[in-house]
Amino acid sequence: MLAGSPAEPITRSLSLDLERRGFLVYVVCNTIEEEIIVQNESRPDIKPLMIDIIDVSLLFHFAHLMNANIKTARKCFCIY
Repeated sequence: MLAGSPAEPITRSLSLDLERRGFLVYVVCNTIEEEIIVQNESRPDIKPLMIDIIDVSLLFHFAHLMNANIKTARKCFCIY
């Protein structure tokens, strides 16, 4: 999970670097515009993450979704 404005070059650079290293990257977004910026990258392993940290019920829902996502099987490959 990467917390930073998707419009900032450092956030974009870090997310791309982490993706290249094989990580699933979630970029925290505060607005719909930021979510669109992340979606426009068209990278399958970089995803927008809208979190309202004020609403406790949404945080519980978020934790449940992240847990389900982490447990989802992923195809892996090795290059020798």
